[in-house]
Amino acid sequence: MILYVLGGIISFVVSFLWKSLIIDFLISHNIKVVNYNKKEIPVGIGILLLLSAVISSSFILFITDQPMMYFVYLFGLSLVGFAGILDDLVGETKIKGLKGHLSKMCQGQLTSGGLKAIIGGLSALYVSFSFSMSLMDLLLNTLIILFFINAMNLFDVRPGRAIKTFLITSMFVWTFSKAPDRYLTLILVGGILTIVKGDLKEEYMLGDVGANILGYTLGFTSAISFNMGNKIFIIALLVILHIIAEITSISLLINKNPVLRYIDEIGRLKK
Repeated sequence: MILYVLGGIISFVVSFLWKSLIIDFLISHNIKVVNYNKKEIPVGIGILLLLSAVISSSFILFITDQPMMYFVYLFGLSLVGFAGILDDLVGETKIKGLKGHLSKMCQGQLTSGGLKAIIGGLSALYVSFSFSMSLMDLLLNTLIILFFINAMNLFDVRPGRAIKTFLITSMFVWTFSKAPDRYLTLILVGGILTIVKGDLKEEYMLGDVGANILGYTLGFTSAISFNMGNKIFIIALLVILHIIAEITSISLLINKNPVLRYIDEIGRLKK
């Protein structure tokens, strides 16, 4: 755990030093989006999480006795981060949901969301090869990473929601797993601490790059931390979440539940 706490500290320092530069970059290049409150704000602050995670993980490579795991993690992180940046830059706003992008692909039209799904799927499959013990384990690891990536994109539609989901899910992983590498998500927590306030105050958005990185890290951590039975249970929950998202609005369900609505609104601007 000490190794991951150190990684989190490094991530915090990197994120703190680069935050203003990244925000200025997004603004100067007009990388903006209109949020749910009809407010135009910079999108893609998740680039900061990618930068801090790469630097902190690279540092850990030099002092750990299992560097291959971090090489694999960083490879997948870079791919899904690239796919997220691409989607933030040229993303189609009129096509909604995974189903919509897949439908376009079946019609012979490649969307940025479809490309993101392809890159995410191939990344999940590739990294899973490095630690899967059987064909079934390979399938489960690939699915859990892929579903977590898309799940974080489903939550990144309101200020702070994706970050809160990441932190709460991380605590569940820390609690219910005994694997020493369950604390891998701490690498991102340091970077998150520097941007969470601005995300809640609608100063900027994580964007697909940020949501992809949060989801990939949760999926990767879950894949290396849980046994097969737990992985099946997690995948079942994620499948149900995706079905709900296709049928109705996750925001609507959260607003109907007092507890979820309270958590969702913590730290957010009052209307």
